[in-house]
Amino acid sequence: MIGSNNALCYDGDTVRFQPGFISPPSDPASLIQSQIKMMIEEMYRMAGLSFVTGTRQEMSGIAKQWEFERTNQRLSEFSKRCAAAERKIMDKVARWMGLEIEYQATYSSDFGVTDITTDLKNAQAVLDLGLTDELKVEVTKQVLASYVPELSADRFDAIVESLKHSEPDYNEPVSPEEKESQTPLPPEPVPKDEE
Repeated sequence: MIGSNNALCYDGDTVRFQPGFISPPSDPASLIQSQIKMMIEEMYRMAGLSFVTGTRQEMSGIAKQWEFERTNQRLSEFSKRCAAAERKIMDKVARWMGLEIEYQATYSSDFGVTDITTDLKNAQAVLDLGLTDELKVEVTKQVLASYVPELSADRFDAIVESLKHSEPDYNEPVSPEEKESQTPLPPEPVPKDEE
C-alpha cells in the first residue's frame, strides 16, 4: 500500500518515462466494435429486417410492398421447415413407441395482411368477365383461401369438387326479362277522390 511515507518520487526533468497507468490504445478495440456493428446491420439487411437496426430509410410504397413480400416469403419458408421438423419429431416418437402414425403438420404459407373485401371484389370482377369454368373454380379456391383460411383441406376439396359438378350459373348475366321480374314496381298513386 502506498502512502505519504512510502510514495515513489521522480524528477520530471531528468526522468524520461513518467509513471502512469499502462493501457493499450483504444483504436483496435473501436475497430473491432465497428466491424461487429457493421456485421449485425448486414445480417439484418440480408434478412430483410433493416428496420430493426434503427436506421430509417425513406422508401416508396412499392419498395415497402416488395420488402414485405420478401419477408412473407421468408416466413413461408420457415413455416415449411417447422412443419418438416414437426413431422420428423412425430416420426421418431412413433418409432420409439412402436406405432405407425399418420401425421400431417399444416402451417400457414401466407403471412400477408388480407383485405377480404378487396379480394371478393376482385374475384367478382374476374367472374364477371365470363371466362372458362376452370378459371371460375380457381377464383373460388382463392376466395375460399381468403374468406375461410381455417377451413380443413378435406372440406376445402369437397367444396371445390361440388363446385366442379354444379351448374355454373352463378356468374351468368341476368337477362332483361329477369331484371324486370326482380325489380319491384313502384306503388301506383292513389287517386285524390279516394283520399
